[in-house]
Amino acid sequence: MTRKNSMAGKVVLITGGASGIGFATARRFAQEQAIVVIADLDKVETTVAANKLVREGLDVHPMVLDVQREAHWSRVMRQIERRFQRLDAVVNNAGVGRPGAIVNTSLADWRFVTSVNLDGVFLGVKHAIMAMTPNGGGSIVNVSSIIGTVGVQNNAAYAASKGGVRQLSKVAALECAAAGNGIRVNSVLPGYVEMPRKGAKKMSAEMRRALMKATPMGRFATPSEIADAIYYLASADSSYVTGTDLIVDGGFTAR
Repeated sequence: MTRKNSMAGKVVLITGGASGIGFATARRFAQEQAIVVIADLDKVETTVAANKLVREGLDVHPMVLDVQREAHWSRVMRQIERRFQRLDAVVNNAGVGRPGAIVNTSLADWRFVTSVNLDGVFLGVKHAIMAMTPNGGGSIVNVSSIIGTVGVQNNAAYAASKGGVRQLSKVAALECAAAGNGIRVNSVLPGYVEMPRKGAKKMSAEMRRALMKATPMGRFATPSEIADAIYYLASADSSYVTGTDLIVDGGFTAR
């Protein structure tokens, strides 16, 4: 028996959707007949990314969003309400990193990373709850990281922000369950991912080999593998799952 596609016709907002995990996630949802809004900071990059998926015959719409700014969230939510009259899922994926030892990390860098990675998710959760509640519920998936669970040198701001995302997700899940608003909240914790435009190019060959050796499956994830996990948590296939962390790391944290 084939299960009915639970995301067909649903409206999904994905932050950081112009590249990497966000772009792969946008494609994954759109391929399941969802109406996808990809939101990112750069208007040109966001439009180019959306148009690429539109040329594949997918229903994808670009919107500009600086996740740090609440006024941007309010504007995007108004645009979605006017255009689609509903919102069914939000994937808070946008994130940044500025590696460095604690003693070499400026307060400005610390605040920038935590503002995007944690404040941005807080605002996304807040506005998603307000938008979804009148329509009977939905799903929020927050992208954390395994670095939110294990210590990694020279990544204090990133680790602190991603650990915060995990705990914020749990609190939001409990509040939504208590309110009976039909909204589930979960987090995905990727391990190391092939990101040719970003981290992989900055990583030394030695570091890459060491991380692959430390990963039981012996390789990095593809963005589409993380997208599959996000899709699961947003879809009806996970209808009894809320407040959980889904670790997708090739076994890295199992040791």
